[in-house]
Order: sequence, then structure tokens, then C-alpha cells
Amino acid sequence: MSKSKEGTKKTSSFINQDSSRYINRSNKGMGKKGSVDSKTDAAHKLSWGLVNAMNTHTAGRPYSQASKVDIAKKLNSGANLRIKSQKGNRELDERRDTRIACAYVNKTPLEGKSTADRAVIAYKAAKDIGLDGITSKLGNMKIKDSDTGKSHMVKNHEKYVSS
Repeated sequence: MSKSKEGTKKTSSFINQDSSRYINRSNKGMGKKGSVDSKTDAAHKLSWGLVNAMNTHTAGRPYSQASKVDIAKKLNSGANLRIKSQKGNRELDERRDTRIACAYVNKTPLEGKSTADRAVIAYKAAKDIGLDGITSKLGNMKIKDSDTGKSHMVKNHEKYVSS
């Protein structure tokens, strides 16, 4: 996937909305709010788009309506939100989530520092809010180290990052 802004796909291009594992996005019950005046958003650490891309490309039973409501509540909880600039949320996070979704769907390692960092943020958020299936999927994704050419898992990334 291209790292430039030109021609970058959106996370939605990796979502199968016909899947029984697709969850309609909702802003209901969001634990934090951004500000129009300060051009900020309540940004999801683990995004709806990434969750839907991963879930709709994973085999499994359909989600019940109760399960979908539970996942939506967890995604919109204050623990999964942070205040960010609109550009950071709508452009940068979306671009990185798209790269993560693309790597997941195509079973390829993640590349690039910002994408790896975003994957770790999403992984920790999934763990914090109790989405065990997503935590496992994200944690087991590989990150390719451009310096060594070797790969390691998202869940172990902090061991490989120099402070």
C-alpha cells in the first residue's frame, strides 16, 4: 500500500458490509467529545473501520444484536477515545488504519514506524476495553523491521523499539 496521500484507500474499502459480522457505526454513548472551535475530535484508539475490516474478514459465527451493541459500547467508551486534531484523526489515523486493515486482509506484515505505532495503540485499546478477539488478531500481526528485514509481532513490539 502506498504511504503517500495520493490514491490512498480508505478503511471502508476493506469492509464487507454484507457480512453477518459487520457492525453499524454509531456515535451513541461516546465517552468524550471534540470541539468544532478548536478543530478537535474524540478519536477512537481502536477504530470502527479497523474492527469491521478485521471482523468481516474473519470466519466465525454471526454476531447477535446484543453482541453488536456490547462491542459498540466498548468502542465508544471513554477508555477507547482520546482528543486529537481533526487532521490527526480523520487523515493520519485513517491512513494508518487502512494500512493495518490491508495487511490483515492480505496476510502481510505491517511496514513503517507510524503504522506500527498505530497498530500498538489499537492493540492496547482492544485489550483495555475487553475485545479479546480483536486483541488476539492485532497482537499476532507481524511488523517488518526495515533495518533487519526480520519480523516480530505487534504484541511484542515494545521489546524491539529502542527508547
